[in-house]
Amino acid sequence: MSYKFKLSRRAARFRALTAAASLIAAVACNPEEAVAPIVDGGATPETPAAPVIEAYTSATAPGIAFGDFHLPTSLFSSSRYSGSLQAVALSTVYGELNTAARYGKRLVISMAGSRRFYTNRDGTFNMTKWKNRVAAFRGVALGRYVSSGVLLGHYLVDEPQCLRCWGGKRIPASAVEEMARYSKSIWPSLPTTVRAAPTLLPQITYRYLDFAWAQWVGPHVPSANQTPAQFRDRQIAGARVRGLGLVFGLNYLSGGNGSSGRRGTGPGRWEMSAREVKNVGTVLAQAGYACAMLSWQYSSTFVSRSGMSTALSAVSSAARNRSRTSCKK
Repeated sequence: MSYKFKLSRRAARFRALTAAASLIAAVACNPEEAVAPIVDGGATPETPAAPVIEAYTSATAPGIAFGDFHLPTSLFSSSRYSGSLQAVALSTVYGELNTAARYGKRLVISMAGSRRFYTNRDGTFNMTKWKNRVAAFRGVALGRYVSSGVLLGHYLVDEPQCLRCWGGKRIPASAVEEMARYSKSIWPSLPTTVRAAPTLLPQITYRYLDFAWAQWVGPHVPSANQTPAQFRDRQIAGARVRGLGLVFGLNYLSGGNGSSGRRGTGPGRWEMSAREVKNVGTVLAQAGYACAMLSWQYSSTFVSRSGMSTALSAVSSAARNRSRTSCKK
């Protein structure tokens, strides 16, 4: 064997050992690439596409709106809640409506705010002050939110029939109608509502008011001495005879019968128990006539009560599995 041939064999062995060492180093430095399967052209497989999650809009979301008064906007993304009553300001109204639209939620909004802004010194209602509060929103384009299903209605005033709320003098039906008429003079397509059970409103045919609001308060008026089914049926009948749509709700914080053992927000009042929320809430949420189930009011402390999350989810499910209906009749 010539010296030249021996040198060539040694050079070949050296090159082979160098290549093997390089491969070992590559594996050690980048183990993920080392185990990646090789496909055509030496490329790695494409990352699988993320699963497509069906996103509802406010117009296509199933069932009726379920939620609470003053639900934090941070919970608009929650699958439990599909709606809310929101008190808005000029600086927040578009933001809240756009956030609701982003997550397919449905809202009722209050523009006039707290009654202290539109009462006289004796506590009675002042129409001029109320109109001035609403007129401040005149430039806000709400029609598009109505047509897209985001905006269910304009919450005009709370409990017009309540004597102690309005300086010992109820807000008459004629004034309620004038508030609703005034709202429609600015936003013709926006439905109007007051938080009053139909059976507590004067029995007339309302021209401008579109829907009433029946809230379960346990052993107190208007649900006193009634089963949930009786309350449901009486309020639906009351709404029909007045030509009104209907929203149902619960008074979580003061609508209990005492079984929760937790004092409510007034004398003789009790928080609702989880069992009450589930039993009463599902009956009302399933009522075919109602267009929403919106309750007083969101409280993180209340939601954290034992069994409450399960109860609220049951009511949410009942509302979601309902057929949709309009708040206008």
